[in-house]
Amino acid sequence: MTRIVKRTSSETISEEAQLREIDERHFLAQQIFFRRESLAWSQEELARASGLTQAQVATLEAGQANPTLRTLAKLVTALSCTVQELFADPEIPSKSEINSRSPMDLPGVDVEITTDEIVAFVRESRERS
Repeated sequence: MTRIVKRTSSETISEEAQLREIDERHFLAQQIFFRRESLAWSQEELARASGLTQAQVATLEAGQANPTLRTLAKLVTALSCTVQELFADPEIPSKSEINSRSPMDLPGVDVEITTDEIVAFVRESRERS
């Protein structure tokens, strides 16, 4: 049974949707934190570079606020990335990264294998089926 959570006098949200919103906020918080750390910046330095206050940066990194589009624009400019990159999961490669890879770049592909060995493998597989 889905529990409904009252948000305002006219708006309700399911518990699942509320949890998804919290997860997304925490994901964004981690992205901001890790990008700031990769630049070896303090919260104050990111605040200065983005035009935000240190308190705003701290609140965003704690996952306690949903940034406006204007705030996101300031952050991505300061962090030298795009909004898409800020929301991208670093564990999942982008389409352009996948398309630019050679088959030999993929895990588990033996770069020492020859074309003749591949052809022999395919023939054997066809014969077995």
